[in-house]
Amino acid sequence: MGRPRLGITSITLVKTLFLAALDAGAVYFAVVLAWQGSWGFLSFLLLGAGGVNFLLLSHKAYPLRYLFPGLFFLLLMVVVPVGYNIYLSFTNYSTGHILTKEEVIRVLTSREYAPTPPVRFPFYAFGTPEELYGVVLWPEAGPLLLWPDGRLASLEGHQVSDTDADGIPDVLDGRPRLSGRELLAHYGMLQALRVPWENGWLRLATLREFGYFLPQFLYDPEQDMLVDQRTGIQYRAGESGFYSPDG
Repeated sequence: MGRPRLGITSITLVKTLFLAALDAGAVYFAVVLAWQGSWGFLSFLLLGAGGVNFLLLSHKAYPLRYLFPGLFFLLLMVVVPVGYNIYLSFTNYSTGHILTKEEVIRVLTSREYAPTPPVRFPFYAFGTPEELYGVVLWPEAGPLLLWPDGRLASLEGHQVSDTDADGIPDVLDGRPRLSGRELLAHYGMLQALRVPWENGWLRLATLREFGYFLPQFLYDPEQDMLVDQRTGIQYRAGESGFYSPDG
C-alpha cells in the first residue's frame, strides 16, 4: 500500500497556520522597526512578508512557489552582497573616516608616547590583599605617596619603616608592604590610574614600575592645528581632515 497523502483540508490548514505565524511575526517586528526608525529594514520586511503571502495565496503565482527557494538564496548570497558593496563604494564607511572633527581631536590627543630614554619609577604597595592603602613611588627627586584615587602626596607626616635596612620601606603607617602575589588583586585598579606629572602623566608600565608618558598630539585651537610632539610635525585642519605641510 502507498503512503497516505495529506488531503486538501490538511494542506490548507498547514498553510493557514504558517501564514498566521509569519504575519504575526511580521507585524511585531514591523512595529519594533518603525519605533526605532529603521525604515529600510521595515520596507524589506513588509515586501518579504507580502511576497510570501502572494506566493501562497495567489493561483497566478503557483509556478513561482518552486522558483522562490532558489531565488531567495540567490538574492541573499549574491545580489545583496554585491549591492551592499556598490553602496559602500559611494560612502566613506569603507575608509573608517566616520568621526567628527571633535572626535578626531579627542582620539588623537589621548594618544601617548614614552620619552627617550624611558623614565620609569619603581613602586611599592602597602595594605592588604583586600584593600590597597597606598603606593610609594621612587623618582630621583625622592619618594612620593600615591593614593588609590590617583592623588600624589609627600611622604612627610607618614610613618615609614625599613625593618631590614635594605633601603626599601617595609611598613607604611602600620600597613605592611604587599608581596607580588598579594598585589595581583590590585593591578586592575593600578592600570586604570593616570596620574598628572610634569607635562604628561604616570601610569603602570610594568608589574613593578610606573612609567612617565607624554601626550603625542597637542591641539592648538587658535591656529586650529594638531602638533605631533614626538616628531614636531604640525597638522593643520583642512576640509576633510588634518594635513601636514607635505600633504
